[in-house]
Amino acid sequence: MKSRRFYITAAMAVCLLGLAATGCETIKQKIGRGSKDIVTTAMSKGDFNVFCEAVQKAGLDETLTGPGPFTVFMPTDEAFQMLPPERLAELMKPENKEILAAILKHHIIQGKYSEKDLKKTTSLRALDGKMLMFALKDNNVMVGEARITTKDIKCKNGVIHVIDIVMMP
Repeated sequence: MKSRRFYITAAMAVCLLGLAATGCETIKQKIGRGSKDIVTTAMSKGDFNVFCEAVQKAGLDETLTGPGPFTVFMPTDEAFQMLPPERLAELMKPENKEILAAILKHHIIQGKYSEKDLKKTTSLRALDGKMLMFALKDNNVMVGEARITTKDIKCKNGVIHVIDIVMMP
């Protein structure tokens, strides 16, 4: 016959396991932040479908899923809609892969730069070799003419800053 102490001990063990499982889930959630690469993170957000499609068509998906680190100034789907529709359609054609890649590389910097870092600099070189200029305007970080609307989306291989226009080199 099992003693009362056994049942109390078993009940306590079940409670402790429940707490541990809850704690583990919280830890998983914290670790999960920034555990996806740049492309996967962008795809999960839902506002960057055109950018992700363009990255694939330009052959930059392996770069942005690779080790990095990269800082990406990522235009939203709405920003891409500001381009003339025929221009965007033309850029997405296979024969314009190099032009599209150059435009996208103009949105990417080697290294991981938070908004705080960007506020301290005036320029950084993009992957296309051209300089991106940074300034503060009305307390917003500007990248050329683009305004960072959402900052510091952490990814395992870098950081995303959302911008309101597509920057043309």
